[in-house]
Amino acid sequence: MVTNEIKAYAVEPKLLDDTRIVRLPEVKLLTGLSRSTVYERVKDGRFPKPIPLGGRSVGWLEGEVRHWISKQIEIARAHDL
Repeated sequence: MVTNEIKAYAVEPKLLDDTRIVRLPEVKLLTGLSRSTVYERVKDGRFPKPIPLGGRSVGWLEGEVRHWISKQIEIARAHDL
């Protein structure tokens, strides 16, 4: 497990205007993560929680996912210095 990852997405998700809901295939495409990694990180609190859509369907707020991606880039760039 990478210990330097932070729960960056939780900083200001309520401030994001982007309320488009994306399903798992798009989350995987945006992040490059596998299904199992997405759910593992959700469980560990290192990725935004999905929103129940009814039945067994879930989705993620695109803004939260993009915010998480931005924070991962910041973390990676900070290590490059």
